[in-house]
Amino acid sequence: MVKAATEPNEGMAKHASLHFDRNNPRSGDRIFTSEDEVLKFLIQNADVDELVTSIQSAGWVDFEPLIVQQKSNVVLEGNRRLAALRLLTDTATRNRLGYKIPNDGNAPKLPEEVRVRGSLIGARRARSLHSNTSTVHSNGMLSLKLSMLLYG
Repeated sequence: MVKAATEPNEGMAKHASLHFDRNNPRSGDRIFTSEDEVLKFLIQNADVDELVTSIQSAGWVDFEPLIVQQKSNVVLEGNRRLAALRLLTDTATRNRLGYKIPNDGNAPKLPEEVRVRGSLIGARRARSLHSNTSTVHSNGMLSLKLSMLLYG
């Protein structure tokens, strides 16, 4: 459930209520059948350990909201950040995946809710925009470019 915030289309949501994008264009042609499959892929291919370690040392930095499809709570942008939060806060998930938190599991207090911005466009359209801007990602600007395309 997404709670209202002061910015249009922004709110707070419990990260446990958000879902990974199982059809994320960054995963190539893979279509995942479970949240655990997405997590395994992100751990192996998206430097999630690095982000987990960063959050352990600096805490959660709310620098940008996760982009979420409003009707489904699917995260279109921010799956890596969601993966890191899940791994740091959900013991059952870590146990299922056999994931060991780096640095002996030390972490500052983490939020139960994160800032999200709802996407008013359909998932297919978002993926189309997402894939059309994927070359920008290598320069670290995909989120900015996607936000500009989505919100003008």
